[in-house]
Formats: sequence, structure tokens, C-alpha cells
Amino acid sequence: MSLFGTHLTILAGPGVPLPLPEMALNALDKLEVASVTRDPSALQIQFKAGRGATLAEVMDYPLMNLPGLMAGSRIIIVLTLGVLPNVLFDGLITQVQLNPGQGQGDGTLAVTALDIRQAMDREEVSTEYPGLPVAAIVPLVLAKYARYGVIPMIVPPVPTDIPLPIDRIVTQHETDLGFLNRLASENGCIFTMTPGPVPGTNTAYFGPQPRLGLPQSALTLNMGPDSNLVSINFQNNASDAHRVSGAVQDRATGTSVPVESVPPLTVPLATEPAILNPEVAGVRSYRPEGARTAAAALAEAQAASEASAQVLTAEGELDGSRYGKVLQPRQLVGVRGAGRAHSGFFFVEEVKHVIMRGEYKQQFKLSREGTGTTTPVVMP
Repeated sequence: MSLFGTHLTILAGPGVPLPLPEMALNALDKLEVASVTRDPSALQIQFKAGRGATLAEVMDYPLMNLPGLMAGSRIIIVLTLGVLPNVLFDGLITQVQLNPGQGQGDGTLAVTALDIRQAMDREEVSTEYPGLPVAAIVPLVLAKYARYGVIPMIVPPVPTDIPLPIDRIVTQHETDLGFLNRLASENGCIFTMTPGPVPGTNTAYFGPQPRLGLPQSALTLNMGPDSNLVSINFQNNASDAHRVSGAVQDRATGTSVPVESVPPLTVPLATEPAILNPEVAGVRSYRPEGARTAAAALAEAQAASEASAQVLTAEGELDGSRYGKVLQPRQLVGVRGAGRAHSGFFFVEEVKHVIMRGEYKQQFKLSREGTGTTTPVVMP
């Protein structure tokens, strides 16, 4: 389906996803894709639903008979801007909702799907990983989902705790998604799934928040014809930032070891991080749950401190036709025209794509650790 310079492709089906028939594309009313970092991304498509003229179409709504729109089917959304295709979503349909309406042709069919992480959250697993560090456990778990084209991208956490089998064995008693999220939280990492780079594949990232690489095209305001933002609002919750301090009885040596978090180890995006401001930053006590080694305790304390440090957030909406690209979550983007305190680079936490006939908007949420740009110039 073409939308004023963009082309939308929907592949769906219980096995190999195939393009939806023209009848379904003509009935498409609205499509929303919410891409987030820590939770599964979500898709909702709304169709206009009516009965046709043939006997089979009078007996039931034609859209209800399409295998690609039934619960459990895999669905892939590809948006092409110019000649470059972008995979917006790859997941499984979890809910189908029909509103028949009161007259002929005024019904609606809403299809909801969650990304491939939905498949990782179906079954609880009880198993052990003796003698393996986190960076070796994650690919073992992800290998079970190779049929979804999962490509592992793993950056080992720092510091790394390698448990001795005679001392401690990493165990799993939850779903694979819950287990990977727990490992990420305990080690100051994120676990996320990004559709693509080509349709049918998904990139699974486990590691620290990625802050290296080329930033995306800038979000611009107050610059005349170069502006591409419809709106943007900043919020600085500086008092949420805190460091973590305490002590732990090292399980390996039996000695008491002090536990102190340090300033975030990630690449700084702000010159005035709230966690370094003693007038606003707080201190939380480290309270281990169960026996810990000193390395594991330090990793937990650092993870808790860094999670609290991202206090400056920006939420807004950009004009998709003026921006000319697809804003990607889990990457860096520059902001121009917001003043020295709020311009500069941000981490993209969430992006929501809203597509209707003749309209394409992208809503976003950004974050970083404080005010003050670290770069004198943000390139367009």
C-alpha cells in the first residue's frame, strides 16, 4: 500500500508470512507500532470490516477468514521510505477483536500482536547453567528461537561474575524472557529485540545501554524549514538519581567487603549529570537478597545506580514526511534548537509509529543523565 511517498508492506501467516491480499490492504484504517526498549513491542491494526455480496461473504466477515489475521499467526510490517525498506515490527498475533457495528460496512476488526519476545514468555523453565558466565548463558537461551531468525548480539557486562560450580550455579525457574530480563537487571544491562535488519530476522541485544555509533538524523525545532518536530517536552527529575552504598559478606572468602557504586560507566551524554550533583542526588543502602560474591554485589549496586541516573526525558512527536526517515529506538539521536541545556545527544527509549492514509507520525521518548550538551554542534 502506498502512502504519499512511503510504501507499506504487511506479511502475515501461520507458517511463512505472505503478503496480505489487496482486499485486506484496502480495508486498513489505522496502524500503530510501539517499539520500546525493555518491554515487548506492540502492534495494533484496525480494519474496516463489512460483509460482501457472495454467499460465503454474507455468512461471515471476509477478513475473519484470512489465516494471516488469526491469533498465533506471525506478522511482519515493512515501511519503505524512498528505496530503503525498514522492518518496523515482527511478532505474533495475540488478540483479534471484532466490532460488527450497527449497519452494513461500519464494523471494525482490530488485530493486536506482540514482538517475538512473546514466544519467549509462554513456558516456565527449570534448569541450571553450571560454571557459565552470563555472556555464555544468553546465546544458549536464544538458540531455541532460531526459527524466528534471531541474531544474538551480546556485549559482556562489566564487572563479570564467573561462578564456580562448587560455589554457585545459575538457575532458571521462570520463562526465558523473564530469565533474560532478570540477568540483564542484575548486571546493569538491557535485553531487547529489534526487528530486522531484513524481513524475517530479529536482532537480540544483551549488554549495556548502547551509546556508541553514528547518531540518527537530528530532531529539529525552531529552525524554520529545517524543523521536523510537531512537539517536544522535557522533564528533569533530578532527585531520582542516587548512588548505592553498603557492604556484603563475600560468599567466597567470608569477609565483609564494602559495596559502592561509581558514576555511570556508559559514554556520558550530559555535562551536568544529576547523579554528580550532591544537592539533589540521594544515597540508597545496598541490601543483598541471599548470599553474594563481592563481584556480584558490585554489579547489582552499579546496575541500580545507573538505572536511576537517566533523569532527563523528552517526549514528543515528529512529522514523518519532513523527517524522511524511520526513527529507531535503542540508538542515539541528536536534538537541535532546544537551547544548550536540552540540545545534544539522547538515547531513544521508545518510538510509536502511527500510520493512516495520507498521514505518518512518529511519537518518541528520549532519555539521558542530565542537562548540558556534550557536543557544540548537532549535525542534521
